[in-house]
Amino acid sequence: MYRIRPELADLLHQLAAGRPVMILQNQGIRSLPVWHYAVVIGAEIENDRLISRSGTTRRARESTRTFLRRWQASDNWGVVALQPGQLPAYPDWNVYLRAVADIEAAGRLQDAERGYTAALEAEPQLAPAELGLANVYYRSGKLIEAKRHYQAISNDDQLGVAALNNLANLLLDLDCPDQAEAVLLRIPPDESRHRHQVADTRNRLAERTRPRPMGEECAGQR
Repeated sequence: MYRIRPELADLLHQLAAGRPVMILQNQGIRSLPVWHYAVVIGAEIENDRLISRSGTTRRARESTRTFLRRWQASDNWGVVALQPGQLPAYPDWNVYLRAVADIEAAGRLQDAERGYTAALEAEPQLAPAELGLANVYYRSGKLIEAKRHYQAISNDDQLGVAALNNLANLLLDLDCPDQAEAVLLRIPPDESRHRHQVADTRNRLAERTRPRPMGEECAGQR
C-alpha cells in the first residue's frame, strides 16, 4: 500500500493514471463522526464531482466540496494498492520505498526486488533503492548482483558506509577476508551512525585466523 500525499491534486493524479484510491472520510459530523472507507474510482472535472465505490453503491457521485469536507476529517488519508513493481503516479520516493521495505521485512523478497527495480528504472540515481535492491539480492543469495549494487553506491554521502559494511560481510561470505578488510578500511574511523554494525563486521573479520591467499573467487572483489 502506498499512501498518497494528503491533497486533492495527488488523488487526481492517481486517478488519471488508473490507480483507484481508498480513502477514509467522516460521513457524520465533527462531534459525532461516522467513519467510512470508500474507493475513489473517477472524477468528473467538468461537473466538479468525484465518483466512489461506497458500501453497496458502485458509483456514488459527490461534489468535490462535500468530498473534501468529509475527507479532511481524516487528515486526507488515502492509499493506493499497487502490484509488485508498479509505481504510483508522481511518487514520493520516501513513502514508496518505505512501503517496499515493509514488503522486504515481511520476507517477500521477489516482490521487494520488483519494487526496488521499478524505482531504479524510473530514477537510476536513487541510492536508497540501490541499497534496498542490493540487500534483497544479498538475502536471496545472489551475491554477484548484490556486490555490483553495493559498489555502485559505496561513495554515496548518506548510504555509502552501510553499503561498504554490507559489502565487507558479503566478501567474508565469499571467504575473501583480505578484500573485506580493504573495504572496511574505506570507512572513516570516526564514523558513528553505523558504528555498531561496522564493529560487528570487524569482529567477524578478526575471527578469521587463517585467511587464504587471494584466488579466482576473490579476484576483482575490492
